[in-house]
Amino acid sequence: MKAEHRRFSRIAGLGVSLLTVFFLALIGEGVCFFLVRTGHQMDGGVRASSRVKLLDRPARFRVQTTIPVPRGTPPVAYHNYDARKIYEDPRVTQLSQFDLSSGYSMRPNSEARAVRKIVGERKLYDVRYTTDSFGRRRTPGQRGPRNRYLAFWGCSFIFGEGLEDNETLPYYVSRLNPKHRAYNYGVTAYGTNMILAQVQARNLRLEIPEKEGTVVYVFTDQQVPCALATRLYVKSILDLPYFFEDSRGQLRRGGTFRTGRSWISGLYLLSLRSHILDFLNIDFPLRLGERHFRLVAKMIAETQAEFRRKKSGSPFFVVFAPRSSFAKQLIPYFEEYGIHYLDYSEMDLDRYLKEPPIIEYDGHPSAAANRFLARLITRDLGLQAGDPTLP
Repeated sequence: MKAEHRRFSRIAGLGVSLLTVFFLALIGEGVCFFLVRTGHQMDGGVRASSRVKLLDRPARFRVQTTIPVPRGTPPVAYHNYDARKIYEDPRVTQLSQFDLSSGYSMRPNSEARAVRKIVGERKLYDVRYTTDSFGRRRTPGQRGPRNRYLAFWGCSFIFGEGLEDNETLPYYVSRLNPKHRAYNYGVTAYGTNMILAQVQARNLRLEIPEKEGTVVYVFTDQQVPCALATRLYVKSILDLPYFFEDSRGQLRRGGTFRTGRSWISGLYLLSLRSHILDFLNIDFPLRLGERHFRLVAKMIAETQAEFRRKKSGSPFFVVFAPRSSFAKQLIPYFEEYGIHYLDYSEMDLDRYLKEPPIIEYDGHPSAAANRFLARLITRDLGLQAGDPTLP
């Protein structure tokens, strides 16, 4: 009898403990739901009030206009500021289109207006984006004969989100190098997987008629979680390219994150319902390890190989953007795979610029930052500089 009583007591105690944990979790979910909705959110375990890094939002590219903020608009934390006042209209004009190879790309021969504002105060930017016949952002002012090319690849850093056509990094580099024609292949929210898919799908011999030139791939940290479809990114990129290493260590494409990695993506989607995880801003995997960075490096190495197959003899350089915290993890693999790089990851642009290096309350590089980086890239790639009047 005593043994049965002890067994019953243990079972009852376990049941009470489980019920307690369950009810505490419910209470925690409710509290965190309220905190997130009222603008309180953690950033990696720390209140999101630290300095904004150059970033790329994990969302399909859209061009924004402005309307009053509707009640219940989810906040996004930028700087130590009431993020609910940083607003973009959900009724948008799409500048992107469905693309079978990479998920989405830019519409050719299009023009759109992008507006971002602090509601009730002032605009952060009000700019226009235009694309050419191949869906690349236009780089104006390239008149006269130019017999070499500079092909820029990347995310919104290269595209120039929040900037006019004549304020992007490719534009300023083209001004400094009058013998080169610059092409802007940047697309907002692209990861390394999507850049690779685009290079594989495009007819680069047709799109870039110049026979000789240089490829500049600008790397930012946000390309990694996009390429891996981590928890915080998976909802936006379920139908984008999924690359993985097979049992022999070879890079393979397995459809999309929805079809090729369905069970992991499903678990991540389920976890997005947790207000506790949202409040703590927890991403999965919790820590990016060696296999993750090796996979990203292999995608970039395959991008280099694919470009050289289509444009033989093209020098290929990866530029680590300022404040890129993943440069140290990737550089050993770049050296192993023979990828040339320019490392600006530890550069603090505030030391060199009188103007802000990022767009206020946004995080993307400013026109002043692009002008400065254009001079660095021109110098470090050994290109012939021109236009000494460039401010």
